[in-house]
Amino acid sequence: MNETNSIRVGEELNRENLQNFLDENLNLIDQSLEIEQFPAGSSNLTYAVKIGVDEYVLRRPPFGNTVKSAHDMKREFDVLEKLSKVYQPAPAPLIYCADDGVIGSEFYLTERRHGLIIRGKSPEILENSAKLPKKVCESFIENLANFHALDYKEIRLGDLGKPRAILV
Repeated sequence: MNETNSIRVGEELNRENLQNFLDENLNLIDQSLEIEQFPAGSSNLTYAVKIGVDEYVLRRPPFGNTVKSAHDMKREFDVLEKLSKVYQPAPAPLIYCADDGVIGSEFYLTERRHGLIIRGKSPEILENSAKLPKKVCESFIENLANFHALDYKEIRLGDLGKPRAILV
């Protein structure tokens, strides 16, 4: 799994419980489960989960989280569920789990998307290409425009919160 590391100490997931939950809910019986962690993220913890040849992303709140509303996995899942149907870059969510007994908190699993990840310093592939930086910038602008062209009312994102409080 590219762009991932070993799981940081103290942020391990209960592999057996997760395997059992996924086996029961996604019919993945008897397939090997690999878990690694994405190295960055500004809030929630994000893991790469590989089951056989299939790759997924698991998101959970940070350990010791006491502010549920700041790390609401169900809200994230619901937004992605609506958004992924009309905005191709958004990964489709597959399953939400509210049972803290599985991995110690609520979590959800989405399909995994691969692409260029830019964190701080430009990746070497950008530094060594004459054409790729322009293509990445154009793609970014195009996706940003497409995202902002979505009608949040039409895709029912306004049903998930208090749209008047943030969108006037």
